[in-house]
Amino acid sequence: VESPSLHFAPGLRLGFTGEVPRQRAQIGDGDSMTVLYDLAAPGSTYFARWTHAYAPYAVVGRPASSLVIQQDGGLALACALAGKATRITLVVDDPRIAARTAHHYGATSVTVLADTPRSFVARTTLRFTTIAVEEWGPTIPGRASLHESSLLTREAIQAYWKRLEDDGVLAISRRIVLPPSDSLRLFATCLDALAREGVGDPSLHLAVIRSWDSCTLLVSRPPFGE
Repeated sequence: VESPSLHFAPGLRLGFTGEVPRQRAQIGDGDSMTVLYDLAAPGSTYFARWTHAYAPYAVVGRPASSLVIQQDGGLALACALAGKATRITLVVDDPRIAARTAHHYGATSVTVLADTPRSFVARTTLRFTTIAVEEWGPTIPGRASLHESSLLTREAIQAYWKRLEDDGVLAISRRIVLPPSDSLRLFATCLDALAREGVGDPSLHLAVIRSWDSCTLLVSRPPFGE
């Protein structure tokens, strides 16, 4: 789908006065949307720095390597590009979306892999400064109960933790469901995962940044300071 009215930038700060780049959307099953941003213009990724999904790059600075696991969305990749990561690996399980994304971002430093994210994380020996898991969840009311994801289980969080560098940060971006349930469940899952990994006080390694419609949960290898 292409339209000048299409503006996918969840968590964008309301004070942002710049331009969001043109984009096209790939829609699967009538709900899951993957966005490709037009990055031809200089500074086209600047908008991403004004979203909470950019938070891990504000924490670590310019990362040596970034892993983006994309179930839907597309903002996490724009954030990695805005963060000027030296090496960016994007894992998408749908080979059609992977092929279109690789073609679209062919002039950038992004390596696109069509693979099951959990399998990739289990096999790879690479470690990453930032890992971004982008799965915003269904938008249709009631569909969440039918939408099971293997990307956000306790075992998945433990696998991401093992693939982080010593100064690395994991970021998970989600829509906010009211009354709060999904975000609290995810936070509790991360607490449990870190405790099982031997972290003394997991609460010192977790933070949540939210806007009116979405949030990003951060899991940091080093404890967060003030």
